[in-house]
Amino acid sequence: MRYTIHVNEVKEKEGGLRGFATVVFDESFKITNIAIFENGQTGKLFVSMPRFKAAEQTEDGKTIYKDICNPVTKEFREELYDNILGTYEKVTKQEPGVLVVDETEQGLPFSVSV
Repeated sequence: MRYTIHVNEVKEKEGGLRGFATVVFDESFKITNIAIFENGQTGKLFVSMPRFKAAEQTEDGKTIYKDICNPVTKEFREELYDNILGTYEKVTKQEPGVLVVDETEQGLPFSVSV
């Protein structure tokens, strides 16, 4: 599978938001609005996939958000999120915010099922 990650840093940091990423898979499928947040208590960065506000709420009345799309396997999630955060770190050092991952030689095809 080949994919490209583009990361932009948010200049006015509010509520822990630090940046946004876009991932393009095999020049055929694009995911935008992948958010990069900083945990206010630990200072650790994390990735939040695009999501929507659900109609239901938790038992204590808090809003529930659901991912629109997400990695299926733990291994790919870790790879993708690590690559997104690594690319964000480059952007904060004024380096280009683009990473191309090409694993086509490993025989990992990209497929879409409907």
